Amino acid sequence: MTASATTPTTELAAHISSLPLDAAVLLRERAILVNALSMLDDRRNQLAFVSKLSPELVHEIFLCVAACTRVEKEDPKYTTPTKLRTLTHVCRRWREIAYGSARIWTFLIDFTRSTQEMEEGLRKTLGAPLHVKAVVARFPQVRANVLRALNSATERIEVLDLALQTADFNAIGPALVAPAPALTVFRIACDSGFVDIADGVFAGETPRLRELRLVGCVMSSSLHLLQRNLVHLSIDRMCPNAAFSVAQWLEVIKQCPMLETLSLTRCFKATRTTDSLPIVRLPLLVSLAIESRLFPCTDMLTQLDFPPTLRLQVKTTLSYFEARAETLLSDLVKPIANNFKGVSEADKFRAMNIEWRHTGVVFRGWQATDGGVAEFALTLKGDDVVSYAQIIEVITALPTDKVRVLDLRTPLCQCGPPSHFIFRYDHNEDWGLFLQRFPGVRLLREVKEDWALSALTVLRENLHLLLKLRKIEFRNASFLSGTGVCSMLTDLVAARANAIREVKLVFCKGVATRVREPLEALGVSVDWDGRKRYENEVEA
Repeated sequence: MTASATTPTTELAAHISSLPLDAAVLLRERAILVNALSMLDDRRNQLAFVSKLSPELVHEIFLCVAACTRVEKEDPKYTTPTKLRTLTHVCRRWREIAYGSARIWTFLIDFTRSTQEMEEGLRKTLGAPLHVKAVVARFPQVRANVLRALNSATERIEVLDLALQTADFNAIGPALVAPAPALTVFRIACDSGFVDIADGVFAGETPRLRELRLVGCVMSSSLHLLQRNLVHLSIDRMCPNAAFSVAQWLEVIKQCPMLETLSLTRCFKATRTTDSLPIVRLPLLVSLAIESRLFPCTDMLTQLDFPPTLRLQVKTTLSYFEARAETLLSDLVKPIANNFKGVSEADKFRAMNIEWRHTGVVFRGWQATDGGVAEFALTLKGDDVVSYAQIIEVITALPTDKVRVLDLRTPLCQCGPPSHFIFRYDHNEDWGLFLQRFPGVRLLREVKEDWALSALTVLRENLHLLLKLRKIEFRNASFLSGTGVCSMLTDLVAARANAIREVKLVFCKGVATRVREPLEALGVSVDWDGRKRYENEVEA
């Protein structure tokens, strides 16, 4: 062994091995001691390796370990992130880096129940920035920990994200008075009742604030947190008596020209103003979400000037009068259509999902490459059923020419009157107009329940619709075993000049012999639930 490779433990092990021990017990003890020294030397080598890692890498390793710790109730051997930093086998450098972490406070505030550990952590982090993210509701000790952080280190808190109740905020609110020069993210979510955000919160000094998210809060339009540097603004569920009008929201948004994400849900007054509204430009906006009655949604979309985007969510409730006044819905659809006119060919929808529920319809656009649901969503809810004419008007406004997948999922249980079903036999003309908007559809899914017959009728009588259709999926259409429906499906496939190449049947009874065999005779692949079980029974 070279001198450079010699360590105190290896020298001690060599010395013990050279001792003249003849007794069997001494030989056994010597072997145990030599093995222990070898393990200790291996551990020292591991710690020496840790010392060679960069602080950034050690920091990320620790955060991964802390994030993967199990919940105490599920694992009796659970180790809190606070204890993890001070375990005997963790080197001092590891602990020093962990104490300097900002994100570790996500774990510290949430998990620490000991006042002593909390105060020790605050002391040992020195001037490191803090991330305070905690579910305060129903946990008095967590509330106390948040108060300690606010009272002693508000000036170095970067993220303050609290889920609480009114009583919790009454205790924490008075501590939100010191300046917060490092604060970049401020989120308050009150799940019961409302909390009042004072104009003088953080002494009016939050120069670095970039994200503001308030749920169940009462505030004034002059709140200093609504400032020019905001990039993300999300307000949800304001007290009805304190909600803003469209004019007030436009004045607020005008102060935030750097916004990239804007979400205003359930925070508008019910009355409509007759005053002229200003046009507000948001040149950097990429995501917009609005939820309210028809008039606020229409006015906000009309007065906001932002780049074309697929990340658009609009949810509105139509009154009985509004649901029958087609011009009112047109006012909402027009700015939506103008938004999509600027969307590039590469960004256009490749799939459209339409959920027809009891008194409403949800439209969702899917993007092209990954097949995932895009952020576009338009939800129409009404006091009565939304008419077919309104559905066609909305579809006409959307960029559906590139859609390849048309998904018409509806709830399995329809509790409303028959008019709530989609493909009604007495509305074939309406559905012909509807399907004309989807010339490129290759997959039609999921044809469900009793409107399967109407869907087949529309497609059979209008062969010029969905010319590129290649696959149809049926779900829970139990009466497909009927002779008439089976023959209609077979005739449709035959009449489509070999266009339809695949049929999928999920939870459809009787398909094994009535549907599968005639379709496969036409060269169509039939995928049906129970196929493997059926084949196994045949082989047996």
